[in-house]
Amino acid sequence: MGLAEDGAGRLGAVRDICNITDIVHHAQIIYCYWDYTGAEFIKFEVAVLITNIGMIPILIIGTLLVFKQNIKQLRSYLTILFLLSWLQMLLIIALTQRFPLTHIVHSKWMDQKSIAKYESQYNCCGRFGPDDYILRTGRVPNSCLVDTTNSESREIHTTGCLAKDDVDADIISYELITSLFQNDQLYG
Repeated sequence: MGLAEDGAGRLGAVRDICNITDIVHHAQIIYCYWDYTGAEFIKFEVAVLITNIGMIPILIIGTLLVFKQNIKQLRSYLTILFLLSWLQMLLIIALTQRFPLTHIVHSKWMDQKSIAKYESQYNCCGRFGPDDYILRTGRVPNSCLVDTTNSESREIHTTGCLAKDDVDADIISYELITSLFQNDQLYG
């Protein structure tokens, strides 16, 4: 096996690991929030999950076509791969732009880490509201208070951080890495 084939094989393995990691991640989020009525982001998560799962057979077919070295079939395949990768990337951008706090708040909440930074910055409380804290610890943290400088104030934010869809977002998300690796067959 030549140096180019070895490099392409390693890049393909990274692509496959990224794709599987994305599938597991999106499936976990869907499983956690499927029954919540306020989880509008679920429809985006489902679309991304279906696209990621659909990419598996496409990538397997691509690997087989590379070994066959049928140029005509490879050209058709690369067009399909390119279009599906762009669809996947657009869905992820739509998800991360519309609901930018979803993945980070979910991860921190599941690891029982503080989300106070996001609650204070984005005027939200818990995942879906203050009831999350009442059920978990029996009390609402100060980061949920509307006026954190006034210790006498007991007015709290009622919107959960997962429902926040009016916050500024970064265009780059780690989930976009998978889409970039999937196009390695275009150049490899």
